[in-house]
Amino acid sequence: MYLLVGAGDPLARLAAWCKRSRPTCVVTLAAGLQGEDDLDGCEVVALPHPMTVDALPALPPPPPPPPSSSRFLVALPSATVF
Repeated sequence: MYLLVGAGDPLARLAAWCKRSRPTCVVTLAAGLQGEDDLDGCEVVALPHPMTVDALPALPPPPPPPPSSSRFLVALPSATVF
């Protein structure tokens, strides 16, 4: 997961690039969010005002990865052809 902290167009462009490869969480000021289409698909934490790192709210844990088909083996009965 990428965690991006910032504001403005540079943050939106970086988020658009990051979200293509991994889940992305963006921390920014709520006042700076104005129809940021580049943040669609990102988890957004909108802060009400500037704050220190110690005062940031706790982020939720990332979702578990999807199951991989290579982890599961399926045994099929063999067919007998006459």
